[in-house]
Amino acid sequence: FDDGVYLISLAPAGDAERALAEVARALGLREEPGADALQQVTDTLRTGRSLLILDNLEHLMDLAPHVASLLAACPHLKMVTTSRQPLRIRGEQEFLVAPLDMAAAMALFLDRVRSVRPTLTGSSAESEVARQICARLDCLPLALELAAMRARALPLPALLERLDSALSLLTVGWRDLPERQRTMRGAIAWSVDALSESEGRVFRRLSVFSGGCSLQAAHAVCAQAEQSADALFDILAELAEKSLLQLDPTDGGAPRFLMLELIRAYGRETLRASGEEDEVLARHARYFVGLAGETHQDSPQRILRDMDNVRAALVWAIQMRRPELGLTLGARMARLWYMRGYANEGETWLRALLDVDAESSAASASGLRLEVLYAASRFAMDRRDYTRAQRLAEESLALARQVIDPLETANALATLGHVAEARERYDEALAYFRESLTYSREAANADSIGRALSSLGNLARMRGEFECAAAYLSEALQIARDRNLTWGILDTITSLGHVACEQGEYDRAATYYRESLELSDKFSNEATLAWLLEGVVVVAAARGEYERAGRLCAAITCLRQSTVVAAGGHAWAPYARAIQTSRAALSEERWARATACESAPPHAVEFARALLK
Repeated sequence: FDDGVYLISLAPAGDAERALAEVARALGLREEPGADALQQVTDTLRTGRSLLILDNLEHLMDLAPHVASLLAACPHLKMVTTSRQPLRIRGEQEFLVAPLDMAAAMALFLDRVRSVRPTLTGSSAESEVARQICARLDCLPLALELAAMRARALPLPALLERLDSALSLLTVGWRDLPERQRTMRGAIAWSVDALSESEGRVFRRLSVFSGGCSLQAAHAVCAQAEQSADALFDILAELAEKSLLQLDPTDGGAPRFLMLELIRAYGRETLRASGEEDEVLARHARYFVGLAGETHQDSPQRILRDMDNVRAALVWAIQMRRPELGLTLGARMARLWYMRGYANEGETWLRALLDVDAESSAASASGLRLEVLYAASRFAMDRRDYTRAQRLAEESLALARQVIDPLETANALATLGHVAEARERYDEALAYFRESLTYSREAANADSIGRALSSLGNLARMRGEFECAAAYLSEALQIARDRNLTWGILDTITSLGHVACEQGEYDRAATYYRESLELSDKFSNEATLAWLLEGVVVVAAARGEYERAGRLCAAITCLRQSTVVAAGGHAWAPYARAIQTSRAALSEERWARATACESAPPHAVEFARALLK
């Protein structure tokens, strides 16, 4: 660029006319009354080879036609512009300046911290806290610079702890930066203040979403009355173009919109100030209650993608003492939590919701409370909290009999049966399961009938009544297949595999387990997978595959986060015998090596499939 490179900051310019005057001044041109600044700049640059760097154009979109005119008239002129949105002129090449990657963000942050705190050692503990700070600040350079300034007075752990109020914390910046870059709030406001009324309304309403949202969700929560999805999409696209939203490309081709957390925090501030927050949060919660109700358990991808939004809706229902809405969402999510590996979290939510309902003057409908009591009792059973499971089931049974609800009566009796079974009171469990089956048939509910038959089958297996167990389980399996209940099929055929193992029919057991392994890919329930892999270990040991059996034991240990040998008094006897057999067949060293956590196959399901071929 023989004729010069010019860097021109246009942040102070309020309109295109003033911006052109700034460009003319940077080129050394004298301002003349009545002169056309654009014509002056064009005449100066028409024949030369120059580079103009125009900084901060996002508030000057009316300058775009003049930029296009200037480039058209000056064939050797090049321009670089910085803006939070494109100019939308022909020939424009966009380069997105994304947040830093984690390594670069940590390097920047630690370097800036050392400039105000030279005693920083960069230990592994400090680096880990720095990594968490960078993640919380979306790896945004300005946010990291501002946070580093606070490190002069705050140790890094204290700084991390205070980032829950990041916008209030990141308020001390460098004095040689423009005013809008001295605080994080000011940097975001620079873009938000330029939005139109409709864009600003959608922006602040979008801040209620946690982890992003689909177009359908945005329309349900953010749209004005009678506003079409297409019209809303146009606004979302504008917000994305202005760098206030990000498009997530990983959602199966459907548009999904994300906000960086700092921008979202600013949006919540503006939403609160607008007086709309309560109504928008209510719309958000109602939408995800509806979405949970539409979700099929075998294809839950949409709701799983929005787990953070479900959590936000539950928090709102609990804080606002809205038990009916919260319990409805909890009841609809319970089975999915159970099957998809969220049992501990699900149990925590249901416990809180039941407490809110019990304390509320606007208690929920009895049928809704019954659904949640049953789900909560199942979670308590999984955690082996039999006292709580029994208490919940007894409350459920009393309420179900009071309102004459045969289905919920069957569910409560089933839980009481499982508690008795876990306590090895098998005759008592048998009576509960039989009564549960009677009420299930009275309710004509196929799912409940299948659960009761499966419970009776597993109890018969534990009592050594294998023919009876196979009969009950086969009937339960047929119901699950008729209703295409993947979870029920997986659970029941695994039980049939265990029955076959008890009878020493290992080839038949392997056939059942192969189908179970195929179905297990659809779920991430670690407890169920560990229970299934126990059966594969038994088959492997029966076939003399002792070392591979040991490696699967290591996988089970990882899944359960316990030890292989300390399986407890309720360990499945064939599995315990398989461990003893395999251990005796190998040297102590080989057994220890095979069952060490690092020996666990990274893909246990594929490993088990290969073993059963």
